Amino acid sequence: MSEMPLLRLQADDPAVLARTAEAVEASRQVKRPPLTFQCARCQTKLARVGDVPGYGPLFTSSWEVWPEEESVVVNGRELRGRERSRWLAEHYETIEQSGRNIDAPLRHGVVALLALPTSMAQDHPDLLMRCNSHGDFVADRREVYERLRGIPTGRVLTVKVTPTGWSEYRPPSALPGAASVPHRTVRRLRSDSMPVEEFIRRTRDRAGGK
Repeated sequence: MSEMPLLRLQADDPAVLARTAEAVEASRQVKRPPLTFQCARCQTKLARVGDVPGYGPLFTSSWEVWPEEESVVVNGRELRGRERSRWLAEHYETIEQSGRNIDAPLRHGVVALLALPTSMAQDHPDLLMRCNSHGDFVADRREVYERLRGIPTGRVLTVKVTPTGWSEYRPPSALPGAASVPHRTVRRLRSDSMPVEEFIRRTRDRAGGK
């Protein structure tokens, strides 16, 4: 039985990626995209679609992703995500930090042009939307395009979709021209935390002095 292929969150063709990056920059002039998608279960906004002058319809979606991190185990239980961040904040203090906060979640998502010039490769990624509470929904590109085109001028439309499970995907990379910001964080144990010697002593006492 073959495995399902990973979803693609961005095009593979370099020219399509470059055009998409240009569209993102130009989209800053679009104040309110007329089409949005929400999770039908919790009303979380999942994606938005709007026309970008000179480039056509642009689809964008995003969601939080906790990065792979050094594990923290407390009382035999591994802490992840926000719980791990809270534990570190309570027991360590940051003495130096630059760039992105390494404890903050990342954002993955889709940035895709729904229509490309016929002279270009028709390289369209999967239009994945993710509600971190309820799962994923993959939209059909042509249906999204037709919904956008059916909205009267000056009107807005919100579409509710029902997530249908969780998908595997290839993590996206930065679009061409996006700046890469290095980060560095240095921590030390808080002064009011239990000294290591005391921790070892108590551990030995619980083990009967062995």
